[in-house]
Amino acid sequence: MKDFQIVAWVLLLAEVVLLAVFLWLPVMGGERAFFGVRVEPQTLRGEGRRILRRYWLTLVASFVLICALGFYVSAWFDHPMVAVTTCLTSTAAAFLIYGAYARTVRPLAIESTATRFASGLRVRRLADYTHLWLEATILLLVGATFALLIHYYPQLPERMPVHWNPSGESDRWARKSLTTVFFLPALGAYLHIFFLVLKHDITHAKMTLPDAHTAEFLQGKERYLSANLRLID
Repeated sequence: MKDFQIVAWVLLLAEVVLLAVFLWLPVMGGERAFFGVRVEPQTLRGEGRRILRRYWLTLVASFVLICALGFYVSAWFDHPMVAVTTCLTSTAAAFLIYGAYARTVRPLAIESTATRFASGLRVRRLADYTHLWLEATILLLVGATFALLIHYYPQLPERMPVHWNPSGESDRWARKSLTTVFFLPALGAYLHIFFLVLKHDITHAKMTLPDAHTAEFLQGKERYLSANLRLID
């Protein structure tokens, strides 16, 4: 299997996981957090269910259309950057679709006295939950890779080996281009930014606390948050 095919399958798997997350996101909290707002149980079973079906249909249709078109073009031109662009486009589309339906659900929200938001109890900083030395190390390595490739780019041969068999012999070659040379560093930079934004959003997400045993519940939430951030690291 070619390197490009491996990258394409990995990206396609990532797309499936991302789709599953966005399908589950509106209903993960039931009526307590339907598209991020609290609604009545009967609203969730009635109007909410109809909105949810339209959201799922729109989301799946957009993913299928973007991925089918993007990966077909990527395979036709044998250009891995098209596959990466497809993933970025589908991710942006998922956020836009979720935001549009969240605005639709907002008028159905109700006020609740059973829970309260805990975001004001403590100012959370990403530095309290992750390792700054890890972020700095990754950033330096990615930056150094780009700097070295830019420096040696004029000296690279026009025909470059891009894959080796178990014996150490090159079995695939490609013409020198910006895509061939900078694809892997660009993918590394994209993943670093993606996970950094993900950790930032998780850290600053609002929490709801019950009126009873609030301190114990908050302590458990903090441990859960810290464990998730370490897992991402």
